Amino acid sequence: MSILVVAEHDNAAPRASTLNTVTAAAALGDSDIHLLVAGHNSAAAADACAKVTGVTKVLHADAAEDQHGIDHAPTAAIRGRGEQACPHGGHTGCRGATTPPRR
Repeated sequence: MSILVVAEHDNAAPRASTLNTVTAAAALGDSDIHLLVAGHNSAAAADACAKVTGVTKVLHADAAEDQHGIDHAPTAAIRGRGEQACPHGGHTGCRGATTPPRR
């Protein structure tokens, strides 16, 4: 099973909160940790995130509409990544790849 972490970054490197989240995810046990790096001109951050200990895969979504950060307006690319990660088809009730849907 894998854990998806949405990375906070400054377009150059992951923020401390992302590193802390990866550490917490690794403590959960034998799971692949995937980082989603989204934002306009965020390739350097994606490269830096690939070097974080414990991260097995980096998903990179570079979109001009994310130039102010994903906290302002998540793109279709990010929503699409979440649907791909959700084992239940990405429906509204899914809270992640390792959590069953809310009923």
